Amino acid sequence: MTKTNIHKWVAILVSFLMIGTLFSMLPITNLTASAISCQKDGFDKSRYTLSGNMAEDVATIAKSQKGRTGAQFGYTEAWCDEFVADCIENAGADSSIVGHGGTVADFESIMRQKKGAVEVSSPQVGDLVFFTYSHVEIVTKVENGTVYCAGGNNGGTGNYKTNYCAGERKLYATARLYLRPNYKNTNVEPPTNLSIQSDKSYYSMGETIQFTFTSDYATELYIPIDVNGKRKFFMDVTGRTSYSCTFDEAGDYGFYLVARNPYGEASTVYMQFQIYDSAPSDLEIHTSKKEYALGENIDFSFTSKNAAELYIPVDVNGKRKFFMDVTGKTSYSCSFDEAGDYGFYLVARNAYGEATAKYMDFKIYDTIPQNLTIETDKKIFKLGESINFKFSCDYETELYIPVDVNGKRKFFIDVTGKDSYSCTFDEVGDYGFYLVARNAYGEATAKYMEFKIISPIQGDLNQDGTLSLTDLIPLQQSLLRQTTLTADQAQLADYNGDGSINVLDLMLLKRALLAL
Repeated sequence: MTKTNIHKWVAILVSFLMIGTLFSMLPITNLTASAISCQKDGFDKSRYTLSGNMAEDVATIAKSQKGRTGAQFGYTEAWCDEFVADCIENAGADSSIVGHGGTVADFESIMRQKKGAVEVSSPQVGDLVFFTYSHVEIVTKVENGTVYCAGGNNGGTGNYKTNYCAGERKLYATARLYLRPNYKNTNVEPPTNLSIQSDKSYYSMGETIQFTFTSDYATELYIPIDVNGKRKFFMDVTGRTSYSCTFDEAGDYGFYLVARNPYGEASTVYMQFQIYDSAPSDLEIHTSKKEYALGENIDFSFTSKNAAELYIPVDVNGKRKFFMDVTGKTSYSCSFDEAGDYGFYLVARNAYGEATAKYMDFKIYDTIPQNLTIETDKKIFKLGESINFKFSCDYETELYIPVDVNGKRKFFIDVTGKDSYSCTFDEVGDYGFYLVARNAYGEATAKYMEFKIISPIQGDLNQDGTLSLTDLIPLQQSLLRQTTLTADQAQLADYNGDGSINVLDLMLLKRALLAL
């Protein structure tokens, strides 16, 4: 090789070295905007809670990582597109929805051609915004026509380890296009499926109240609190599913859950609890019936104020057999396997003391109905006059009054649950009746009884439906002031209808009897 040729090769070698040195001095961000460097596990997942709405969740995740650097995630190269892809994966997306590309352009191509993303003209939460320069972020909000976004690899230092997430902010550069990934469970409606509850209904002063709540598609969550009818608190619980606090004022508290997202607002029904600073009060308890068959379900219902604990002591035939914990309830159902006389009451306790309700009782039977009685208030009734039946029975579940008229069964009256019954009949004659009782163990009947229904006859003081000498006796005794006529007798004794009862009525009645 000639000396001239050696000099040429040396010059070429030096030129290559100089070009290599020059390229090594240029910032990487000026050469490439991204590279494949998945770091989804490097996210601080304590900063966000998933709602199940993938689009909303992607935006939430992007916003939540504000201030964190590439080094904290583990990125070692340009990472704006990888941050977006990792947000989507952390929201629950699989490879059918998101992929990774070497550059922003590669990422756009993969999302369009292989993952079903479509270009849109009106951005929504969760859409991807590609800028006129090599950069991509996530749309977090659209408010009054203004687009907000969040992404990674911000800072422009050229050092991918120290570049950071800027958090949510207004669109700060010109958008080239918007892509909408093929999200699952995406919602464009206001929040749904809201619920909230407190762990108890009553609390002592200073006791911790635990709220638990749920919602779908909410980006903001609040609990308004009213105290004795006035709004006192409006607690921000965004990103939570529970919240604990204490209050320093006794009274009636009302609360509900308010959920918001870019598409609207929703709220739950109004709920209540009480904070007390005194012993329980206003206790009441009762059962649905006074008698039950053996094994039949007994339904207790009860109320109390300021109770932290509630119990039902139960005595059987004079001995304490049960002490049932019904804390937090207003009703309780059970059955018992022993017949007899049962006694019960309600016990309420809290940090300030104890109170009890009135002692109550019921019976549990294992026999057919017993102790049946029935009667009417009179034995003779005028046509159209009300007949009043009074009756009693133990251990019945059904009660009936069969009624015969002149020897024929005409009526079978259902009087279940009653102890009296009134009615009229439109036929004169001899009436027979009795009481029929039934339960799960069988049937029993009361003694057969009778009464008459007559058409009123003037002067028929004994109300047997005919005029006879026996009708004179009550009238004579009344005039001699030896007895007092009933109201019905007085009406029948006024034979001439002049409004007074005297000797003239007696003479007229005697004349009528002689005429017969």
